[in-house]
Amino acid sequence: MQYIPQLMRERGDVSFAIKGVLESDEFKLRNPREAMAMRALSQLQRMPRIVDVGAQTLGAGSHAYNALMEFCPVEVIGFDPLQERLEERLESEGRDNITLLPYALGDGLTHTLYVNNVDATSSLYPLFKEGNDRFPLLAPLETVRTETVDTRRLDAVISHQQVDFLKLDVQGGELLVLQHATEVLKKTAVVQCEVEFTPIYRGQPLFGEIATFLAQHGFYFLDFNFLGHYAHRNDSGFSNNDRLMWADAVFLRESDDSDMRAAQALCATLIYNKLSLAAYLLRQ
Repeated sequence: MQYIPQLMRERGDVSFAIKGVLESDEFKLRNPREAMAMRALSQLQRMPRIVDVGAQTLGAGSHAYNALMEFCPVEVIGFDPLQERLEERLESEGRDNITLLPYALGDGLTHTLYVNNVDATSSLYPLFKEGNDRFPLLAPLETVRTETVDTRRLDAVISHQQVDFLKLDVQGGELLVLQHATEVLKKTAVVQCEVEFTPIYRGQPLFGEIATFLAQHGFYFLDFNFLGHYAHRNDSGFSNNDRLMWADAVFLRESDDSDMRAAQALCATLIYNKLSLAAYLLRQ
């Protein structure tokens, strides 16, 4: 950063000085992640757009896209059927560029919402109680009330602009949302979707069905961003987390569109720290 005063004296332009530093070989060498993110954002040339399905906050820094929010201004459109949780988020984060709507997303039909004692686990699917009882972390879950909700299709509630990052965490209902978001998916760069490998909810689709659906709509599986392992109930005192129950799965759309690839590179850099992927996506 010692080059800024010299460049300011030579050019009399603060923005030019900063741009010169960010593009310098020294800055790129010392700050490869930030340099790659700047390169991607420069190519994108607009505010990244995030759609968050299951948008309640679980605490400071808990959003999957937190690193993106910290790097640059973003537009967030979020959905969650629990109005009070959305109000909590707005109170803690403010309202700049954030639109939060108390909608249950799905197929546009009427469903039962199962509200559980840990309300972040509430779902359009009932708990698979006999399966969950095998795992001490899941066994305490129970439904405390039900509500009748009119679901809405994602295709019907947002404009079909490019979505740079689509995050889904709706406790088993992810495939139902995706099946009724096919127009939105055509312009979506990155999908991060919670998936299960063992049913936590009765009748829920598992990872294989979601991956197959997204592959049929132009996406490839990239990686798991988080793996949720649980211990089995046993009488021997072992508490090894040896069963993979769920994960956050990441999918990218195959695309030659430079705008979409810039958005993917920005997410790859900041959210997933995948710099070789970002460089590949930004190639000329």
